[in-house]
Order: sequence, then structure tokens, then C-alpha cells
Amino acid sequence: MAKWGEPSAFLEQALAAESDECILWPFAQMTSGYGFFKVRGGGPFFLTNRYVCHQIYGPPPFKGARALHSCDVRHCVNKRHLRWGTARDNIMDSIARGRWRPKT
Repeated sequence: MAKWGEPSAFLEQALAAESDECILWPFAQMTSGYGFFKVRGGGPFFLTNRYVCHQIYGPPPFKGARALHSCDVRHCVNKRHLRWGTARDNIMDSIARGRWRPKT
């Protein structure tokens, strides 16, 4: 993993953690609540949930794969709470948890 300060150290610790509790990203968040970081030197930005999924499970297994949270906490980076899935999986999770808000 490239070194880029505190966010790097935090993600290294999160990836090594064996906790079932949410690990909350304490740095930048999008207005949607998802954590993100940008590599120093003008590199691209990464969503933290996708980054963790990539580190644990490898690259997205298909085009359009989503990094899904089992905990419903958008800025959680616990590897045990994340998995790759489809947009349909994401919608079905939302329905099962009573969070589904169809667009009008």
C-alpha cells in the first residue's frame, strides 16, 4: 500500500482488525456519507468501502460491482461488514432492512 499519512495508517489498522464492530472512517466524507481519500501527488480519489473490498476480496468481480455494507453505516470500513455485490443486491438489502426509498 502506498503511504500517504494518517489515512493510510488508519486503513492499514482497519484491514488488520478482527473486530465485529463498525470501524468508522474519521477523515473526508462525501455528502452522501461515504468515506473517501485521495493519494498525495494528484492521484485519483477512492471510496473507502470500495478500497477495502478491493484489498480483501480483490478487484470488482464484474463491471458495475458495488461495495455493499452489512451494517448500513456508509463510512464504516470494517472488512467484515463489506462485500462485493450487484445493484440488485443493494436494493434487496435496502428492502430487507426497511431503508428502501424508491425514486419518484
